[in-house]
Amino acid sequence: MKLMAIGMLCVILTLISYNASAEQPFTAKQLYSSCYALTSDYSGPNANSLSRFCMGYFSAVIDSFVAYDALGPRPSVLRCVPSRISTADAVGVFMLYLQGNQDQLNDPAIAAILKAFSEEYPPTC
Repeated sequence: MKLMAIGMLCVILTLISYNASAEQPFTAKQLYSSCYALTSDYSGPNANSLSRFCMGYFSAVIDSFVAYDALGPRPSVLRCVPSRISTADAVGVFMLYLQGNQDQLNDPAIAAILKAFSEEYPPTC
């Protein structure tokens, strides 16, 4: 019974923390920080975790391209992004874009990614 109560408490706390984080979108700055660990000689605390998070985030973005290709046409902003873009190339496009557009660091990460791809692969291909 005690174990069940502890388990329920863990579930409730997880749901509460999930809802709190859902209110604030993950920012481009946060993703940039994670990807910096991947693209540099950064060896600070959590370097491996940050690198894996960055790779996972961009893997999901690239997987969405595969889903769009299977389900129908992509949104115009993504039309010219190569279907087989590597995760490393996608991260590189994002990182270079933000280095030149630091005013967008507080934007949602996905918005910055779409802008970066749109600039690198204009939808007029």
